[in-house]
Amino acid sequence: MAIIDIRQPVNMLDLGFHYGAISSYDSRQITVTAGEMRTRYQGHFSYDDYNVYGQLTGITQTRGGATVFSVTGLYLDAYEFAWMLDDEDAGGILSAVLAGADRISGSAGHDTLVGLAGNDTVLGNGGNDLIDGGRGSDLMQGGAGNDRYVVDTTLDRVVEAAGGGIDLVTSWVDHRLGLHVEHLTLAGAAVEGIGNALANRITGTAGNNVLGGGFGADTLIGGMGNDLYRVDATDVILEAAGAGIDTVETAASHTLAIPLEHLRLVGTAAIDGTGNGGNNAIWGNAAANTLRGQAGHDVLNGNGGNDVLIGGAGNDQLTGGAGADRFVFAAGRDVVTDFQDGVDVIVIDRAALGVASAAQVIAACAEQNGDVLLTLGGHALIVRDTTIDAFRDSFLLQ
Repeated sequence: MAIIDIRQPVNMLDLGFHYGAISSYDSRQITVTAGEMRTRYQGHFSYDDYNVYGQLTGITQTRGGATVFSVTGLYLDAYEFAWMLDDEDAGGILSAVLAGADRISGSAGHDTLVGLAGNDTVLGNGGNDLIDGGRGSDLMQGGAGNDRYVVDTTLDRVVEAAGGGIDLVTSWVDHRLGLHVEHLTLAGAAVEGIGNALANRITGTAGNNVLGGGFGADTLIGGMGNDLYRVDATDVILEAAGAGIDTVETAASHTLAIPLEHLRLVGTAAIDGTGNGGNNAIWGNAAANTLRGQAGHDVLNGNGGNDVLIGGAGNDQLTGGAGADRFVFAAGRDVVTDFQDGVDVIVIDRAALGVASAAQVIAACAEQNGDVLLTLGGHALIVRDTTIDAFRDSFLLQ
């Protein structure tokens, strides 16, 4: 287990292990110097004409006499380490140093901190840090500053304090933001990104994502793919035209923003769902909902409850589900799929359709293949599996 204490801002991917020439060595240390930079390798060493043997137990690097970082807790083969030094293999040296479950403590400045293998603890302390625990189940804590974290396993933990800057997690796996972390970006094969009680900004991948802001006024960005957004009344969804077939799921009344396609109401409250100018599919919940398709060719499904379904302009399909439902006809060519005689009501928008009387409506009806077809002013309503007599008893003008 390496314990790394960083005193001056560093990028751990370029710690300068391989820079300089050997300026001194003995049985306890090997010192490499390059200008003001001095790296001292501590341990127990022996030598022959070509090689060094023994164990490396610590490293200290200074610049102008001030410590840049120190490493303790090592027990590495000095022979292999010397060959990596001779080959200027900084990556190999870093991998050897960070092979176990390490504890890394950053400086007060802006650091790039990496854990590589093992279950690491990485502490950013001050500054705007980039923290990547690497492989393993890592604990990453940025401290003050606007920190960026890389998460690559569901067992990684990101810990932030209240007021500890504006922080971003880039996750290669499904991830739920911990307390006091503001933003999340999914990467690779990650599918689900969930926020917390803050105002989060959550960005998906080019695939099919599930994004939910949690509490707070969140911004959700799905990108390409068929995305599912779980939102509350204060959330904002940003989607580009043509970026998949997307669904919004909500327990609050909601109007679909352009260019979103589908809306699903959840929960038990009597809430409403409204479409946009596109072709929308809207599902209600088990309570009493008002569903409005607006323009476009829409599919409305009330599910349970006493629902009001308003197709709007376009050729719409209206399904009330269980309950006493009201189907409002005003334009287009609509189809009511599950009319229940004596339970449901057909509402005719007299102003939109230019209807003067109920008799005019009945005169415009015809039975066709077990359905009723109502034609008014170039608009048509088909009511499945009913008769004109049942229709006459179950419509009203509005």
